[in-house]
Amino acid sequence: MPKLRHEIWKLFTETVPRVKGQKDHPAAQCNACKFDIRNAMPSGNMLRHVLTCPEVDEETLSRWKEYDVDRRHAATATMVTPPPQIQEKES
Repeated sequence: MPKLRHEIWKLFTETVPRVKGQKDHPAAQCNACKFDIRNAMPSGNMLRHVLTCPEVDEETLSRWKEYDVDRRHAATATMVTPPPQIQEKES
């Protein structure tokens, strides 16, 4: 069963497929503005493009901005939270 694709792929068309062992990430083209992205990565350059694309409609932009904020918040929450301190018992 093939791996499910990230939902952001609905906004892009794959132009050059991934080749196992040679090309880790496919190339893609934005369906809104036809911008080409080499080595397309959903949570990286594809998301950055959607957030700055002048042709993306407001509803789509708002949805992906919210996704980005949630994703960043989850990532920083795990980095900022200190581990619980172990208190030594005094004898």
